Amino acid sequence: MCEVWDDETGRWRLVDARINDVQRRLFGPKKPLDVSREEFITGGEAWAGVRSGSLDPEQLGLTTIAESGLWFIGGDFVRDVAALNKVELLPWDHWGVMHRSSLGKEPFSLRADEVISRLPPADLVELDRVAAIASGEIDFSALRSAYEDDRWRVPPTHPALARAGS
Repeated sequence: MCEVWDDETGRWRLVDARINDVQRRLFGPKKPLDVSREEFITGGEAWAGVRSGSLDPEQLGLTTIAESGLWFIGGDFVRDVAALNKVELLPWDHWGVMHRSSLGKEPFSLRADEVISRLPPADLVELDRVAAIASGEIDFSALRSAYEDDRWRVPPTHPALARAGS
């Protein structure tokens, strides 16, 4: 998913250029070149919604193939923060705040309450704080400051950076 500026309408449009007709019929979006905000929310918005109790983590993610839940949302959220800081990685790349040994070897199988109970309290506070920054009208200077923290920044030794030739 990305956003593109549409000069004709004078607004940003969400675009999912990877989706084909079969995928669109199975799980949307209805218009891949103009995805509605009802069909897609950002990682920060998803994290904040789950933490507030207004969103069900099991209904967010790739639900048609059972890849959902708070850990999945958190991984997307970390990648969103990196992307908004001009570091775009692959959907399976993990590091930092959601790549904690306390989450165990198979964190994708954890329920939301298990993720919350296993993450260090300081990490939960940081995730909630940055979710507020990365939701709605984004405060890019605050997001850039957050990215300076090792819990968010992609480490220079991350394999994805080697793939990208960084």
